[in-house]
Amino acid sequence: MRSSLIAIFNDNRTAIISEWVHSLRTQVSTMYANRPGEEITATVTEAYESFITALFDNDFDRINSFIEMIARMRLMTGFPLSNVQMAFEFFRSISIPLLVKETSGNNLEDAIISINQCLTYTIHRFSDLFQSMHQERILKQNYLLEEQIRIRTAELKESEQRYKILVEEINDGFFVIHEEVLVFVNSATALMHGYEPSQMIGQRFWDFVHPHHRKKVKESYLRKLETRDS
Repeated sequence: MRSSLIAIFNDNRTAIISEWVHSLRTQVSTMYANRPGEEITATVTEAYESFITALFDNDFDRINSFIEMIARMRLMTGFPLSNVQMAFEFFRSISIPLLVKETSGNNLEDAIISINQCLTYTIHRFSDLFQSMHQERILKQNYLLEEQIRIRTAELKESEQRYKILVEEINDGFFVIHEEVLVFVNSATALMHGYEPSQMIGQRFWDFVHPHHRKKVKESYLRKLETRDS
């Protein structure tokens, strides 16, 4: 039985690979259709040889190596899991009709069982590995993003600290206003008004303007806001 089945696959090797390649490029997705022809033919050929080795020699080392290689390749190029699962399925949909024409009885039944077992093993192993790699990739990307945020935050904090030191050391008054409220006051400004900086922060800025000039300063400030927003 084994020798007759091997002969069937040997005699139809080129036809099976050719139909498999054609099916990938026309029945799955544009992602396969857009891949270089040489690449698709090479991967299908290796998949075919790996399946044959597993089926007739009960040696799964080659299919395991192929699964790892194709998982990394398809993950890198952004293929969805379902596309690759469908690609594996073509071996079954192409080879079983061929076997039905070439053999019968127990030989046929045993061959179909073996193919189904081989495909089940391959798809399950590939799916687990693909998802594991995908999760690992997400975690790595998250780590890199968090590291970039950490570095940027540290840089901003350092820049802010340098800025505060600069404005604290100058003798001129310096303050920052947000929506009419003081959010930063340097020591020179506070000293001019006889307060500590913490006593001024959170207060409306015009409260520290002389009453004689308060209306004019407030109008000028509001006019600046209107000009900025227009």
